Amino acid sequence: FEGDKIEPMITYGTNPGMGTSISDGIPYSKDLNVNKKTFLKSLNYMNYTEGDELIGKKLEANGRPDLLFWHGADGFQAIRMGAWKLFLNRRDAELSGDGPALFKVKDDIKERNDLSKLFPAIVTKMTGVASQRLESIKTRSIPLGRVKQ
Repeated sequence: FEGDKIEPMITYGTNPGMGTSISDGIPYSKDLNVNKKTFLKSLNYMNYTEGDELIGKKLEANGRPDLLFWHGADGFQAIRMGAWKLFLNRRDAELSGDGPALFKVKDDIKERNDLSKLFPAIVTKMTGVASQRLESIKTRSIPLGRVKQ
């Protein structure tokens, strides 16, 4: 893949595969092979409507508007808070070296200008939030296995 052709995507429903690139917007149910009632219910839950443009729209209007996590095959990769996105391991951002990588995605959508050295306080704050959230997830997680009858 060419990195500059990859575009951020968002899920807009509760079923796997209900996603779109942020420049495409929310599709119309008539253009999809979905149950219209379920589709509209999932959109309503997230304060979306058919045909909504996504550029400039707040994420999770009923929930956390500025906090996103990226989780890859090897676990947690990045956190986004407002205009900032932090990779705890810069190699997850396809950069060489050790340490974090910080991007102001509002101004650098392709994530090419690492600002971690210029804004260490933001790196520290976001690392703390990520650690808190990950610990919360860990304490609430249920291990795989069988339910006792």
